[in-house]
Amino acid sequence: MGYRGDYIATPRTPEDVALALDLILLGPADDPSNASAWIGRLKNGWTVFVPDCEGYCDLMRNALRGMSEDVDVLACSVNETVMFAEATGYHKGLKHWHVSYTSDVEQNEEPLVEEGLLPASAAALKSALRAETAPSEGDDLFEYPIRIFESETGYCYDAIYDLDAFETLQHVQLDSDVDAHTGLLNRLIARHPLLVLLLGFLLVVVFGVFLSIAAENVLDPLISFVLGDWADVCLSNCADD
Repeated sequence: MGYRGDYIATPRTPEDVALALDLILLGPADDPSNASAWIGRLKNGWTVFVPDCEGYCDLMRNALRGMSEDVDVLACSVNETVMFAEATGYHKGLKHWHVSYTSDVEQNEEPLVEEGLLPASAAALKSALRAETAPSEGDDLFEYPIRIFESETGYCYDAIYDLDAFETLQHVQLDSDVDAHTGLLNRLIARHPLLVLLLGFLLVVVFGVFLSIAAENVLDPLISFVLGDWADVCLSNCADD
């Protein structure tokens, strides 16, 4: 299905991030790839938080702004299923810059959106990605926001990290209200897309059967009541059609 998730990086300590985002530190983790939600302090001084909650960065954008009052905060969201990626930099309580790329756009829309004062590395990264893309593939910049985030923080979701890359690494538990805000349907779609598709099909079938029964048991008597003697003619014509 491809990767779908969010992650956040800041020079703040893991304890500061946990306090700002209402996280519960559960204890040491030995491998980030085996942790559903984790927070770690890279040896380069950046703290990385990876929540087990798609759409987390969007839900917590006000908290991320608050965290950036005196230190930068970067957020990244990736959905490989639809080839969507975005990265945002918060600075002094404001959204300082934003880059997003969406492969599936309308004819009059641009797949790449750039806002604000981008990091100095952005221009070179975009040029390098364009140079790597074959002309037949068009201007594919899906990795552009991802690589900006990686250039600034040293972290990327598709890289392999072991325990030696971190000063500290811990399991965390999110505030239960955060997962609730995503909505039951959104969580089901994210975690069980085929099951949701099947349930949706069954609901359509059941709803169609219900409408058919309702039309026969409710609509026919209603027509008879409203039209009187003309009802037989109307119902006969409807049956013929």
